[in-house]
Amino acid sequence: MPLRLSHTSYADLLLGISIWRLVSKVQAFTRRDYFVGKGVAMTTSVCVGTVFALMLISTLVLAQTRLSPIDKGERIYQRNCLRCHGAALDGKGSDASSLTVPPTNFHTYLSRLKDDIEFEKTIKQGKRFIGMHNWEDTLTDEQVRDLITYIRSAAPHMKVKP
Repeated sequence: MPLRLSHTSYADLLLGISIWRLVSKVQAFTRRDYFVGKGVAMTTSVCVGTVFALMLISTLVLAQTRLSPIDKGERIYQRNCLRCHGAALDGKGSDASSLTVPPTNFHTYLSRLKDDIEFEKTIKQGKRFIGMHNWEDTLTDEQVRDLITYIRSAAPHMKVKP
């Protein structure tokens, strides 16, 4: 799955590139014979390279931790829901045919009428006799909210008009 980056993640990556350019200039400087011995230049070069590698790794880690709720919800969906509910959230996942009752198609009118509280209850408690697992012990409240945010991004909530 390709990594989607938020605007702040792009800024982090640009910072990493700027640091890389600075480090390469410092390394070029250390390669010259400005120092007393080659050992000092080599040690400085290794230290600068190590610092750069650590900064780049921390930038990539920050980029991954700054995923939007939709992106986090999509990852949770792919890990836990995809096999039953399908890639298109249409209830036609690879395991759907083995179930007695077909999984929910989130694009249907009735599914889109459900509010977030109903979705949260269903995700946490599951549905008895239908095959929907309960995820209360597996997913945190934040993960459940991220999952609902992802589902809503693909199949927005519809309000009942009186």
